[in-house]
Amino acid sequence: MEDKYILKCLKLINETNIEHKKNNEKDFTSDIVIQEMLKDEEIFYKISKEKAYKILNALEINNVDEVYKKLMIK
Repeated sequence: MEDKYILKCLKLINETNIEHKKNNEKDFTSDIVIQEMLKDEEIFYKISKEKAYKILNALEINNVDEVYKKLMIK
């Protein structure tokens, strides 16, 4: 899967998380921060690996190592 499709999936997951938390009156501040970061198509090239893993973990992504590697392939 190309990184642009992975990024679209990450954005969709994040949007779903925001809507779910809004509907359940939970704090979604960190999700808004992630949403802003994901607007930059090359965000994963600009941030540290640790920060990228934090984002992927916050989105509850399985196989974080594999997804990160796919995002880093140009």
